[in-house]
Amino acid sequence: MENKDLKVCKYCYSEIPKKATICPNCKKDLRGWIAKHPLLTLIIIAFLAFNMVQSMIEINNPSINPVNQIKQEEAPQVISAVDLYRVYKANEIRADDASKNKMLEISWKVDSIWKDILDHPFVSLETWDSIFVVQCMLKDSSKAADLKKWENIVVIWKNTWKLGNIIINDCYIK
Repeated sequence: MENKDLKVCKYCYSEIPKKATICPNCKKDLRGWIAKHPLLTLIIIAFLAFNMVQSMIEINNPSINPVNQIKQEEAPQVISAVDLYRVYKANEIRADDASKNKMLEISWKVDSIWKDILDHPFVSLETWDSIFVVQCMLKDSSKAADLKKWENIVVIWKNTWKLGNIIINDCYIK
């Protein structure tokens, strides 16, 4: 019959008191990671909470939303996804310099609607290249659920980088 006041050490497999935090036989610390690192755990939780609150503020505050800023600041430069891809394919450095700190409005047909490996939603716009697309990482995914393949859409953005695909961060569907 098992004794309810004992447990097995996960390191040396000997029976030890259930409330033991250090094994009396092998002297290993039996506490979980959080109990072993309370300060680091608190810092991580505070960091995650701060980022969550910051994200909620950005999404819900119309003055932070770039779509609203366009109306106040400047009219965006209008370009199709195909033309943007051609500009980048011709000279990536010139394309980066030309679009740096500028608001662009990109329109074209939806190629696909996905989530990346970190579960962030994105929409790919067709470029007629057999491999590469313009990949729009969505800041607000609420409109993405209603999109369909080959539907024409317009996205607004202010920052990009290229890794095969042209990756556009913080897009808003207009």
